Amino acid sequence: LLEQVLILAGDNPLLADIARWATESTIRSISPAVQAIGLAAWAHHPQLATDARRTLKRVDAVALQRAALILPSIAGKPSGQAIDQLMLLWQVSADPGVRAVVAQSLARLALRAPAAVADALRYLDPVQAITGEGADHDGLRRALLQVLGAVSGAARSFVRSTLVAMLVDPSSSSHVELDYLVEQWPDIGD
Repeated sequence: LLEQVLILAGDNPLLADIARWATESTIRSISPAVQAIGLAAWAHHPQLATDARRTLKRVDAVALQRAALILPSIAGKPSGQAIDQLMLLWQVSADPGVRAVVAQSLARLALRAPAAVADALRYLDPVQAITGEGADHDGLRRALLQVLGAVSGAARSFVRSTLVAMLVDPSSSSHVELDYLVEQWPDIGD
């Protein structure tokens, strides 16, 4: 109920201050469930968190994942705003589970705005998140392949170079990426 009230209050200029206070209070809670309520309101109305970058760094991964899942489903939300919020979630959390859900949500948004999602991926440099010593991020790798497939028509060379970087990563078995490369080559190859 509180989540619905915060979302509705976020649309009302007369309730802006109290909605912001309530949203920020729930996001600062020690309970991931309560944090998730505030993040749902923030997903609908990003103005309800005045310093989102600093605030989100202290939020539990489960609550961040829920916000990432919600963002592409919000009716009437501009794709660019949802992409910006997903980028922020990626940047504030190094958790592979959070980043995998962000990548999946970006893949959903790529159906509407593939070029904008491709630009976001270029900026986020997701290969860095899945490579290196001790990196065991199969879920994130698979989610990244999903979003790369969704933007392949809008960013062929980026998708191709990202796949090559994933393939040459010594910390990966690369079989998933190689299968994907073979499957996508008609769309991204020269």
